[in-house]
Amino acid sequence: MYIRMSQYCDKVVILKSVSESVQAFDANQKPIKGLRRSTTVQIASFNLVEPIVHPEIPDDKTTEFEEWREFQLKRIQKAYIEHAAAGKLGGYPLLKTRSDMGDELARVGEFSGLISTMIEVQPGMIKNVINGKKQAEDRQIMTLDERVSSQAICERMREISEDILRYISITGRKGTDIYTIQQTLDMRAAWSAMGCTLDRRGIGYRKITGMIEGRNAADEGEEIFSEIKKNTIG
Repeated sequence: MYIRMSQYCDKVVILKSVSESVQAFDANQKPIKGLRRSTTVQIASFNLVEPIVHPEIPDDKTTEFEEWREFQLKRIQKAYIEHAAAGKLGGYPLLKTRSDMGDELARVGEFSGLISTMIEVQPGMIKNVINGKKQAEDRQIMTLDERVSSQAICERMREISEDILRYISITGRKGTDIYTIQQTLDMRAAWSAMGCTLDRRGIGYRKITGMIEGRNAADEGEEIFSEIKKNTIG
């Protein structure tokens, strides 16, 4: 009998392994007796505050499980504080689903140490809001020159990819659960327009595809996507 947290660490689940008979037949289609297999069944689930009490859970296990839950809650609270201090607001605590995810000391089925990010702001902005202040920089609007700089454009496009992948990670939704095919085509069209803007139809370069000056932008883009996906989804 053991305990683990739910996917978003909002419940705990009590499980146990049981042995059950398996129906099988030999080459002559005769039943094979005595075959069994181990499987896992759920005994009960509890929220994060209710007593862990169930007829199948012994008292010593109840104490052990409640102490384990309390330890996970303290880790989650600490993670939220660190998350906010880094300028990241909201999100869900994430369950550890593989050994290389999050805190290396946490076990699979425990809180991973990771909080999925819903909103990111500059840490200084949080301090200013708490103190009722707003710095002059926050009121400044970027000039057109600043908006069309390569760095600014790359950052904006990367943020879009991060937002989409973060949303997938948080919700588990994909495909038409997020965008209809028409909406997806609208975005692909906008992306294509960006490509046109960067070639001879826009800024004037005759060719921006394939290998140019030792670089292949498409290959580099796949590497950037992989990095974003790794950092966002894990």
